[in-house]
Amino acid sequence: MPQGLGVGRHLPKEEVTADRLRGLVLALADDPGVRERCAAVRSDVAGEGGTARAAGLIEAELPGPSGAGGVRA
Repeated sequence: MPQGLGVGRHLPKEEVTADRLRGLVLALADDPGVRERCAAVRSDVAGEGGTARAAGLIEAELPGPSGAGGVRA
């Protein structure tokens, strides 16, 4: 998903090394386009109610006393 949003890169698990992972993280951190897309994603999430709403939707699906099991916020 992050790659599709333009805020991440895919590194197949069979190709993961500390050096490759470090290189990808540094490249993402240095990319102004990634920073711009992160800001846009952050704005979109906030506009949809943010992490509190996301947590509420997830909890509503959980069985037990805190979740209503299927009731959507």
